[in-house]
Amino acid sequence: MVFSTLSIVSSFVAWWAQGQEITLQSTFLSLSLDILILLALSSQSAAAYARRGEKR
Repeated sequence: MVFSTLSIVSSFVAWWAQGQEITLQSTFLSLSLDILILLALSSQSAAAYARRGEKR
C-alpha cells in the first residue's frame, strides 16, 4: 500500500514539477493499477479479512 502511494505521488510530482506527460503506454497503466490496488486494500472487506483472526 505504501509502495502504491509513493508511486502515485511520484507520478504526480513528475507531472506537476517537470511537466512529464502521462501517456497510455507508460505512466497511465501503472498509475491506474496503483490506484486500483489502493482502493482494493482500503476497502471494508479487506479490513475485515485482515482482522478475521483477532480476538476481542
